[in-house]
Amino acid sequence: MDAADIAEERIEHELELNRRAALDMMKPDMPQVVVAGEDGAPTIICYDCEEPIPMGRLDAYPTAIRCIDCQIEHERYLAAEARR
Repeated sequence: MDAADIAEERIEHELELNRRAALDMMKPDMPQVVVAGEDGAPTIICYDCEEPIPMGRLDAYPTAIRCIDCQIEHERYLAAEARR
């Protein structure tokens, strides 16, 4: 690895730490986390899996904080907790 590779890894690591810190501070009633996507465009990421939320999901539910798969899992968890 040369110095450029090491610097790039460090930058990516710092970005990941910052994104995780922002997600950790979120609560379900808080706004979405928006980060720069690979192409530089604003991208809304899922609270749980940290993957970009697909545009179809955002078209259907503009204030979504979870992708549909994570939302389904979250609702299952809440339902299970309510039954206890």
